[in-house]
Amino acid sequence: MRVFILDDDEISNELTSIILNLSGIEHIDVRHSGREAVRFLDEHQEKNTFPDLIFVDLNLPGMNGFEFIEFYEKTYLNMNPETKIIMLTNSVNEDEKFKALTYESVIDFWSKPLNINPLEEVLSRISVRS
Repeated sequence: MRVFILDDDEISNELTSIILNLSGIEHIDVRHSGREAVRFLDEHQEKNTFPDLIFVDLNLPGMNGFEFIEFYEKTYLNMNPETKIIMLTNSVNEDEKFKALTYESVIDFWSKPLNINPLEEVLSRISVRS
């Protein structure tokens, strides 16, 4: 399984990576801005190594999480419908959660830090590329 984290918080990224590793995930990539994320996804689209699961923070430099997801759905969703997105953020705003869950690719909205229990439940549900 390939997991991609889009978050500019280094400490959160480290904690998320540790929990992912504890869940058996070895392929983890991290980028800190929407622009870096787009370059990463373009490169991996060409290599056919697109991530299976993407964690997106809400507050990012240059392009917020919602703007990234809108771009993602216009650009990558049709080619990668099995890739799922989880918003992983410090926000507890119910309006932001509601908005996030209106996107086709977003399967959940979680508060930081990442918790292993819902992660393992999601990992058991999503399909993995061969």
